[in-house]
This record gives sequence, C-alpha cells and structure tokens, in this order.
Amino acid sequence: ATDLVLTSGVEGPETDGDVDVSNAAGCAVGTTFATANILFVNGEAGVSFSAPGESCTGHAEVAIDLSAVSLTIGAETYPDMGFLRYDWLDADGNDDGPYTADPSGRVDFGIYEGPDSLIYMREPW
Repeated sequence: ATDLVLTSGVEGPETDGDVDVSNAAGCAVGTTFATANILFVNGEAGVSFSAPGESCTGHAEVAIDLSAVSLTIGAETYPDMGFLRYDWLDADGNDDGPYTADPSGRVDFGIYEGPDSLIYMREPW
C-alpha cells in the first residue's frame, strides 16, 4: 500500500492504505476506504477498495509512486519506473511536458445516481 498515494477532499495524501472520503453528517469520523491485495510485480497489481459506509459519499484520487516500484525483465532490473511519468494533465494544451507526473485515477463512492436497473457500468477508458 505504500506504493499508492491516496488523497481526498477530507484527508491526504496518505500512504498507509486508507483515507477518509466523507465527513458528512451521519457518517462516522474515520469513514474510510482501504486498498487491498497490493503487491506490485513487474508493474502490475490487483487493487480493490472497500466502501466507506451507507450514505457516506465521497471520492479519492489514487496515484502510484513510480519511484517506489521496481521492474525486472529477464536479467535487467530497473530500480524505479520513472520512465512511465508523463504530462498527464497537459495543463498548457501543447503536450510538451514536463513529463514528471505519476499516473493517477479517481475512485467515487455514492456519487453516481443512475437507473435502478443498472447493476454494473464500466467506462471505456
């Protein structure tokens, strides 16, 4: 879990495997989600998140610290995976760097209110 950096609007950045995602009325202080099954092997890992609790909505940004993850291909070992850093946000719109940002994603809880007939939805990206 120390390879992932978790940040929310309530708490963060955290590297201990959990982060508060909601401080709304009715949610216990310390409502968290946690990562599990994290063991990076050659850049791949299984990650799962536990829900923060009923009616506790929120989100967190999940980023991997590429300097903490090593890669072994055959006899070659790379001490970190910094070569995967990129200008992910492309703030100036020119796609010209700096190429220093670790990849990240966002996990949401209770924010999307879709049709009741929908059980699971996966975005195509």
